[in-house]
Amino acid sequence: MAKLKAIYISHLHIDHHMGICTVLLQRRNLLQRLGLEVEPVMVIAGRFMSPWIQTIGEDFIEDINSLFELFSTNDFMPDKYWVSNRQRVRKQLVQRHVTNTLGLTEFRTTLVGHCRGATGLLLRHKKNWSLVYSGDAEYSRNLVALGKDCDVLIHEATFSEEEKDLAVLHKHCTTSQAIQVGQEMNAKFTLLTHFSQRYGRVPEFNDSFNDKVGVAHDFMRVRLTDLPLLPMFNHPLELLFSSERN
Repeated sequence: MAKLKAIYISHLHIDHHMGICTVLLQRRNLLQRLGLEVEPVMVIAGRFMSPWIQTIGEDFIEDINSLFELFSTNDFMPDKYWVSNRQRVRKQLVQRHVTNTLGLTEFRTTLVGHCRGATGLLLRHKKNWSLVYSGDAEYSRNLVALGKDCDVLIHEATFSEEEKDLAVLHKHCTTSQAIQVGQEMNAKFTLLTHFSQRYGRVPEFNDSFNDKVGVAHDFMRVRLTDLPLLPMFNHPLELLFSSERN
């Protein structure tokens, strides 16, 4: 928590950002106990976040406005033809500030299909690795283009193949669609996450899984060099958690 520098909010659904106030306060309390300076965290989110977090900050039991610095995901998207030179310069300054603070060479976002303003993310590190995160999203050509040849794709895989209609209705992906995105962008590894609760802690495994696809868990930490080991756990995980499926 003390090392936390930035929080990325992919979209406006409240289950993806409601806990941010508690995170900011707990981080501040920890830094104070450690005798460290409480520098604001960068919060990178859609425009919806500004009025929401400002209101929460004013009405919260404790003032949190000094604990974060808010940036719009729009500032990390490609320029549109109507952007003025002044706006373009401001975006460049914002991008430079964020990438320098996080030790990155690139931080980019793109719109994805889920709800208004939903975005996916690409980041490239100075140590020459890249990561793409889908957020909540249906199959997205924008994301495929953004993440071309990335090292790691973290993609939601909410529904099983038998529930394609639900995936379309709720603008989510099936496991096979998520894996397809990774294949089309030529990702070196695809890490699946955000599984429907009806499957328990793992998705429904199928024939689309391969040696470049692994399964994520809450609080999981894995080195980039160890990612190729994750597919070895897919079958044991399927056996271990099969009884949890509804």
